[in-house]
Order: sequence, then C-alpha cells, then structure tokens
Amino acid sequence: MEMEDELDEMELINRSTLLKLDGQGMRKLAMEYARDVVKKELEKELKQHVEEINSETTECAKMAYILAKAALRKEFSHLMPKPSNCPNHFCCPISGCIMIDPVLASTGMSYERKNIEVWRKAGIRKCPKTRLYFTSKVLVQNQILKVAISEWCQNKSIDLSNYLSCN
Repeated sequence: MEMEDELDEMELINRSTLLKLDGQGMRKLAMEYARDVVKKELEKELKQHVEEINSETTECAKMAYILAKAALRKEFSHLMPKPSNCPNHFCCPISGCIMIDPVLASTGMSYERKNIEVWRKAGIRKCPKTRLYFTSKVLVQNQILKVAISEWCQNKSIDLSNYLSCN
C-alpha cells in the first residue's frame, strides 16, 4: 500500500482514542493494522496463484488430449490408406480409413466402431472431431452411411474386403 492510503485509513481511527493509547496500546493497534494489510496481500497473492494453477491445469489437459490423439493416429498410421477420390465423410476421422462399420456417436459424428472404441478406452471423453464431451456411451450403427459407402464402392469397383485390415 502507498503511504497516502495508509494515512487515510489511520485517520478513520478516532483521534481521541489514539491520544488515550499508551505505548503498549499503540503497538497492539499497529500489529492489528499490519496483520490486516498482510492478510489482504496474502489473499491477493493466493488468488493469483490459484488462477495460474487453473490456467496451467487447463493447458495440461489440452496437451494430454493432443498427445493422446497423436498416439492414436500413430497407432493407425500403418493401416492401408483410403481409396483414391474417396469422399472424406466416408473415412473415419480417427484413422483416415474408409469405414466398414460406421457408428454414430452422441456428438453426431460418425466413426469406425473399432476406432472410436479404442479412443474411449484411452480415457478420452471428448469427441475427436467436435471436441465436445460425449453425452452418452451408446454407439448407434449409421446404416445410411454404411449403405452409401457400399454403393460408392460398388460403383467404383472397389472391394471393401481389401480395407478390413484398416479398421
């Protein structure tokens, strides 16, 4: 605190009370005042430290998410690539491979069943595509997407059985 602020606070104490205090009383009053000042400063510092810790915790959680995602991508990197000219929405966002058993997660995104199950077993509770928290563990087969992929493969003369190892 600045000296002016301290003087303003001291003026709040009744002057007649100050005149009545002896040396012991003045020391006691000064100690109480010093405790209040120190307490306020410590509370301010503590609040700043808590804010820093919360910020660092959030950053650590983001890094853990990114590292887990990178580890999963590395795990799937050896897999057979998607067919050329394959529409992106036919490919699993996790592996990049064409989906054989597409399922719909609670976030509305479709994934290859095995890949999203591995994602969840890794303890990640956020959708890899939307980064929203899953509201349910239920995976619903995306029959419409499965049929669309099958028809596209038939039209392009692509044998999906060649891609089974991808998923």
